Amino acid sequence: MNIIKDFIPKGNHNRPGTKIRPRFITVHDTANRTKGADAKSHARYLKNGAGGESKSWHFTVDDKVIIQHLPTNEMGWHAGSGTGNRESIGIEICENEDGNRTKAETNAIELIRYLMNELDIPVSHVVPHRHWTGKNCPRNILPRWDAFVARIKDGKGATSPAPSKPKTKPAGDGYPGYMIRRGSTGEVVKKIQRQLKGLVVDGIFGPRTEARVKEFQQEMGIGVDGIVGPVTWKYLFPTYPGYLLRRGSRGVWVKRVQWELGGLAIDGIFGPRTEAAVRSFQKKVGIAVDGIVGPVTWKKLF
Repeated sequence: MNIIKDFIPKGNHNRPGTKIRPRFITVHDTANRTKGADAKSHARYLKNGAGGESKSWHFTVDDKVIIQHLPTNEMGWHAGSGTGNRESIGIEICENEDGNRTKAETNAIELIRYLMNELDIPVSHVVPHRHWTGKNCPRNILPRWDAFVARIKDGKGATSPAPSKPKTKPAGDGYPGYMIRRGSTGEVVKKIQRQLKGLVVDGIFGPRTEARVKEFQQEMGIGVDGIVGPVTWKYLFPTYPGYLLRRGSRGVWVKRVQWELGGLAIDGIFGPRTEAAVRSFQKKVGIAVDGIVGPVTWKKLF
């Protein structure tokens, strides 16, 4: 793989120079289908000041070349989010109509695998632009994001070495890799609405769903913003904590069990009422009735 370094000049307003230790790789589409809008064209655009806008990213990829615009330890302005800019490498994939988009994506996958190795970034931290702001980007890949990530994992079409094993697991069960917020629609919203309970399951993230997310976040003691990101997802679709929850247990996972059972004060204290509710649930679903939340009861609950 050949990476051409053609850096934005130091001192340009779109090269802030802020040092970073990237933890994510953010994938974008250029949203420019004009003939000739390839990687070299975008390199010229950035070096000439991005039309006066505060825009910059680390790599542009087309069907022929990969051009690097910033060192990987410097911040770019690409994510539309302070955290996204400070914590991620930005990759733009060209979609010029005179280029081969399939080959451009293959080149991008090769680059991503290379960066995962070099920067020790797990595949769970390869995210679409939509992860940070909800923007429909990369618009060409989002409808098949899971398949794109699968290609990164297995290296299909790439020649760089296999990336190292992720050191962290994805947050929760099946996190889609982007923020779900007011205005989002589809099956993932339906899944959230079912888990929150007390909502019409229509797949539309409107004000009622947002309010219910905020209520859930408040009860779990996590950041209250009405947006389902990786942390909120982890609590909505939790994995078994690895120990029994029983009378006398305390903490956030007791709160999560209380929320799921319904009709209980969500105080994080596993007292007699919580125990009675667990027994009632166990009887209802046909498993051993002991009032203890172990792996079997947890699986039935969630």
